[in-house]
Amino acid sequence: MVTTKHCCYGSCRSDSRYQKDGVWFIGFGNGFPKPDKEKERCMLWVHNCGRRDFTIKNVTKDTYICSLHFVGGNGPTKAHPDPVKLGTIIQLKRKPPKSRVKLTSKRLKEDISLNSVLEDGEEGASTDMYGVRRGNDFSCQKTVEVQHVDVTVKPLVHEASTQTSIYVASETLQLRIQNKILHDDLKVTRSKLELFKSPPKGHEPNARNKNELPEGSVKRHEVFSIDKVKDDDSMFRFYTGLTYKMFQSLWQFLGASALKLNYWNSAVSEPEKRLSKQCGRKRIISPINELFLTLIRLRLGLLNADLAYRFGISTREVSTIVLTWTQFLYQSFKPLKRTMFASRHLVRKHLPKIFKKYENIRCIIDCTEVRVQQPRNFQSQGNVYSAYKSHTTFKFLVAAAPNGAIMFISDAFEGSISDKEIVVQSGLLDMLERGDQIMADREFCIKDILNERQISLIIPPFLRSRMKRTPQDESLTKDIAKRRIQFERSIERIKKFRLLRKVIPLSIQPVFSQCVFVIGCLVNFQNPHVQ
Repeated sequence: MVTTKHCCYGSCRSDSRYQKDGVWFIGFGNGFPKPDKEKERCMLWVHNCGRRDFTIKNVTKDTYICSLHFVGGNGPTKAHPDPVKLGTIIQLKRKPPKSRVKLTSKRLKEDISLNSVLEDGEEGASTDMYGVRRGNDFSCQKTVEVQHVDVTVKPLVHEASTQTSIYVASETLQLRIQNKILHDDLKVTRSKLELFKSPPKGHEPNARNKNELPEGSVKRHEVFSIDKVKDDDSMFRFYTGLTYKMFQSLWQFLGASALKLNYWNSAVSEPEKRLSKQCGRKRIISPINELFLTLIRLRLGLLNADLAYRFGISTREVSTIVLTWTQFLYQSFKPLKRTMFASRHLVRKHLPKIFKKYENIRCIIDCTEVRVQQPRNFQSQGNVYSAYKSHTTFKFLVAAAPNGAIMFISDAFEGSISDKEIVVQSGLLDMLERGDQIMADREFCIKDILNERQISLIIPPFLRSRMKRTPQDESLTKDIAKRRIQFERSIERIKKFRLLRKVIPLSIQPVFSQCVFVIGCLVNFQNPHVQ
């Protein structure tokens, strides 16, 4: 079996399996000093190798050093029998340079070949220019008319003046050919352009047409807008989650501020420009269609490129519109946060019959998670990873009234946060009052922090040390599960906005909490599912 040889010098990676030409290995059999016979010289070799943990005790029959680390790079010699010390620059022999052809002789060959072409074409010197082959070098295949060039070529001797005149004639000839070809191509291109500019007969543009596009643009398809679906409630609900009447109520709620938006990344830094120009930016589509586009993005989760094609705008404009309107909707709904959390009196007034047993119930809570793109930072990956979903997620807390209305939505937290911690950090406890009841799932171990505020927690009973539940516990578990179904329907309404079903890109992480809150408010525009 052939032993694989590795070089022990510094960080050299020479390997006998991938041996380069001229490189060979020195071992005990061909020059490497043995520790027991040449101890001092062996220590010198070990020292010159420069490896920290390499000592004379490590030298064995399988220790090798390659020939590159000796003076000259060809191994040990009589003059230099030992390897150089690590860090020494070794001057290797330079290969002799290749002989170059003199420029005069090279031009002489070109001139001779050109002269042969000119001599062959004396009879047809006025041939049409189209007899020239079009190529990268514009080389001449047939003769072209050239002004009288008297050239006398000798096999060995070439005068400098004759050589220069032939070279100039060659360059001039090639430039003339190239110029003629480009001139003809330009004529063909101009004729094609005239055909595109002139409209067919019977298709003259109508200046009064409302759908007329600006000059220089091409209308490829019919642009999508709110007018296409406003008369069909089922399709309008499909695109936005609302009926057209609900959409009109939302538009009226937003008011005149929707017409004066400063778009994302469009703020003017100079105060003079702010005062001299109208607030906002030039509208590409109408404001009501921008709101319509934003709701489609939230409801269906369509890509920006898809929306750009549908509405006849660019993907960058779609991104700007969605970010701007999401922030505007959030700022419009934000003052309602406190009023969204209904009072105990109002909750009891609209309490469904199924909840009559729990008169003091204030809300039902649960956490929901949305998958998010995995960050590059390893620490962030651990914080965002959810063991429950086996994926990186954002987690937020939702509280709903017994009739299904969304009362509270927290900001988005990292997926590794516990249910108890999210209840504490979300601010939900500050909205509850003494004597309230909260219904939750078994995972919410928050009874201790609720008892401090004299708030009751309704959760299914635990097994504890028992093997199975008692009949009373089984009945209570089913009773709570039956009432929590209404809450699950509210969560389902939120999840019907398909933006939350997809993997959220990290690019929208700064505004994701706003998106979730806006979606929760849009759900409240829908009819209640529990009477």
